[in-house]
Amino acid sequence: MEKSSMPTASLGQYKGLLVERRSVQPTEAQMDEAIRVVRYQNAQWEEETGPAQRRDRAELDFAGFFPGGVPIPDSASNGVSVILGQGKMLPGVEDSICGHCAGETFAIPVTYPETFPLRSLAGREVEFSITLHRVFRKNMPELTDAFACKLGYANLQELRAELEKKQLEKNQDIEMRRIETVLLAQAGAGLQVAFPQGYLEEKAEQRVAAMEKDLIAAGQQPSLYYRLTGHDREWYLQHAALEIEVDWRRRLAVQEIAKAEMLSVTKAEIEEERARLTADKQPIDALKDETIDNALLNRKVRQFLVEHATYSE
Repeated sequence: MEKSSMPTASLGQYKGLLVERRSVQPTEAQMDEAIRVVRYQNAQWEEETGPAQRRDRAELDFAGFFPGGVPIPDSASNGVSVILGQGKMLPGVEDSICGHCAGETFAIPVTYPETFPLRSLAGREVEFSITLHRVFRKNMPELTDAFACKLGYANLQELRAELEKKQLEKNQDIEMRRIETVLLAQAGAGLQVAFPQGYLEEKAEQRVAAMEKDLIAAGQQPSLYYRLTGHDREWYLQHAALEIEVDWRRRLAVQEIAKAEMLSVTKAEIEEERARLTADKQPIDALKDETIDNALLNRKVRQFLVEHATYSE
């Protein structure tokens, strides 16, 4: 949108906005998962003679065949190693390997996705022959003081305390991002905004047209996509227009609040942030002055809203 056609906005309420503050204390489920992850990260692969399961590592050969046993060109591969359940193979293949044991050769019916890049195979029903050579499963270490000591902790209690601390920090960060998002959405909703006539409809049409173009490029007809999702084109247009309006309201809220509260970004702050982004190997576009300025100003406005909000427990 050109500056001359940018929507004009005037602020509504943005101080004292009400937001719920949720508990950030780690739940039992979160702690169980944190401990499981630590055990899994420190587990050792051991060869398994029983049926393969999800998360096992399988070493196998495979080859694809059309009906009648005609080989599918370039579909065979030997010495493949795959973690079952990660979705690296065609849909359904890894789940079908589960339950089989090392040394077995078996066939699996497979349907190529409609969006498969090779159009000659997209949607085709075929069969894959699998030879499962070896299966490995991670042997999870017992949760003992000895295990904690190997990780550099005095005992299991200290390990648990450290995991709980990290989970608490993660929960606090997630909750802060949620509160910031809610407050900025409220500030945006309270704006008085005058959009140029037909702007939202025009941009919605462009967005939906781009989606349809991507679908066609992937070999899927938009009309089929609409039937599968249960929403017609008009629904997507309305949904896109709403998203565009909400996005603009957030951006305008940042702009107007920064202006009202005289919030700005200094050159030194931009250079400091650029140095941090460069160290993190961020894309070139993320290092542009305007991009960094916008991100930092957005951050300052969010912090302002947090500091001037009203909270309910």
